[in-house]
Parts: sequence; C-alpha cells; structure tokens
Amino acid sequence: MSDVFGLKARFGGGGAPLWWALTGLFVTLVLGLELWGWSIQREARDIADVVTEVRDARPKVVNDKAVRERAQKRYGTKAPELATFLEEKAKTATVSLADTQPQAEVPSEGKQFVERGAVTHMRKVGLKPIVSFLEALESPRLPLAVTKLNLRKRSTEANSYDVELGVSAYDRKEADKKKTEVKP
Repeated sequence: MSDVFGLKARFGGGGAPLWWALTGLFVTLVLGLELWGWSIQREARDIADVVTEVRDARPKVVNDKAVRERAQKRYGTKAPELATFLEEKAKTATVSLADTQPQAEVPSEGKQFVERGAVTHMRKVGLKPIVSFLEALESPRLPLAVTKLNLRKRSTEANSYDVELGVSAYDRKEADKKKTEVKP
C-alpha cells in the first residue's frame, strides 16, 4: 500500500489500520449523506403530493361553499303561511280548494329545521289545472316541498280527478342564545 498523505511518517509507520478506519469513515459519511438526501427527496415528494391534493380539491371547496350559500339564502327566507299561500297559488292556476288542513310543526333534519305542513283537497279537477297548480307551487327561493300527492279518477267523468295534496315548508330554527353567548 502506498503512503497517501504521508500517514506512515506522521503516525509512526502504522498507517494501514488508520487508512482503513478513515476510508470506512468516509464511506459511512458519503452513504449517510446519500440516505439523508433520499429522505429529503421523499419528504419533498410527499409535500408536493399534499399540495397537489389541496390544489385539486379547491374547485370542490368552492362548489360546496356555493351550495351552502344557496341553502342559507333559501332557508333564510321564511315560507309564508301555507293555507294562504296555497289559496293564492290555486287562484293563479284556476283551481278551487275544497279544504286546507294545517299540520302540526315537526322538528326535522337533526333539529335544525322545523317542518310546517298542510294538506289540501281538490274535487273534480282536470289534469292540466293540477299540473299548473303544482308548477305554481314550485319556487326556487322558498323551502317548500310537495310531500303527498294522491290522485283518484272519478269514474263517471272524463279527465276529472279528486286530489289530496300535502305541502311542507321548512324553516331554520334560530340558534340558542346560550350557545352563542361568550363568557368574559
């Protein structure tokens, strides 16, 4: 073995074991740095993957926010008294209501909403007026739903039906003041 860097002279001629020790230390240092570099690259890839997932999820978040805002806007408008509302819409559809019976309020949807209902009856009505009445009830800005529709054909007359119609309105409950109050 040759005398690299003059190790034999410096350390009294026993340079071979020291040479192997320094070579081993150098190899260990190089491998350690390489492994550390690989782990940094892996962490950088993981961070890049997370950033990509966040970037890809952004349109979904924007869409979900728009859906929530539309729901808040829709449920922010309280539906009118159902009996009066049904009478008004029946007049525009040229339908006469035989009777309208309000239903009791029922907590709905995890007790965040209150469901108010009404059942109305129509007698001797044609299909076209029924459809125009249902179209008049449909309103994108009011939280209303047709929850019951029962058509019975009158056997003696053509295009004549008896109709039982259930309509529900959903109102958002106000938040409890106890929960919203902040203690000093």
